[in-house]
Amino acid sequence: MQLREVQGPPRPLLEQQITPLPYPVAALGDLLAPAVERMADVISVPCAMAAQSVLATAALASQAHGNVHLDGRIYPLSLYLLTVACSGDRKSAVDHVALQAVRDW
Repeated sequence: MQLREVQGPPRPLLEQQITPLPYPVAALGDLLAPAVERMADVISVPCAMAAQSVLATAALASQAHGNVHLDGRIYPLSLYLLTVACSGDRKSAVDHVALQAVRDW
């Protein structure tokens, strides 16, 4: 295998910045959407981060009350989420608020 000489600095994979679409908070319904909007406003986090925490908490609360029935098999109701955030992005703060009712219970 032959090594090639590098010509200049590496080029970015995308030449232009892509602006992400806004998080569809209204799709969360009448109960979760206002909670997401309020948390995002008060804690100063993006709506997507607040929505992840609220959805994770709703999934945790619903796991004891239902299962998924598929082809005669029963699976636990689960939602797998991953939020990538830097230190100082207030992810722990939004999780703390979202899980307050769970801790109280």
